[in-house]
Amino acid sequence: MLRVVVIEPGFPAEIQEVNHDLASLQSLVGGYIEHVFFKDDIGFLINEEGKLMGLPPNRINYYGDILVGTVVIVKTCKEGFCSLAEDEAERLRMMFG
Repeated sequence: MLRVVVIEPGFPAEIQEVNHDLASLQSLVGGYIEHVFFKDDIGFLINEEGKLMGLPPNRINYYGDILVGTVVIVKTCKEGFCSLAEDEAERLRMMFG
């Protein structure tokens, strides 16, 4: 399982445990995944074609660009993605609440 923070447009951010596989992550964002680096080893997973699909804007403004659709916050590690620590997840949930 993978501990992530999920931010859906119009809803509070929430910590979730999801299966650690590509299909589960794609299901969360509703399509192909694009990984956008945020800070240090934290990144956003978004729908690669979200703007083309007309997904609703999310509240995250990333370097002057609004991310759309569901945003999943993950930690990056050598193996790809890994779980956020409990305190990291809570801090990010509050930050993007």
